[in-house]
Amino acid sequence: MGFFDRNRDEVISQGYDPARLPPGQYLTDRFPVLHVGDVPTYAPGEWNLTIGGLVDTPYVLTFEQLTALP
Repeated sequence: MGFFDRNRDEVISQGYDPARLPPGQYLTDRFPVLHVGDVPTYAPGEWNLTIGGLVDTPYVLTFEQLTALP
């Protein structure tokens, strides 16, 4: 029995409907996994935030400008 099958059995034992979980997903009560692999580290002055796309006025914020916002 694979991981997803064991998890679905656990879901049923907890009273949840396993049909509500999409294929390939599983129920967890731990903090969600937001990425896979290493997270790059950057010093505050090494990056900026670009606001673009479907906005009226695209712009760029430095770390200092971002942290100065209310």
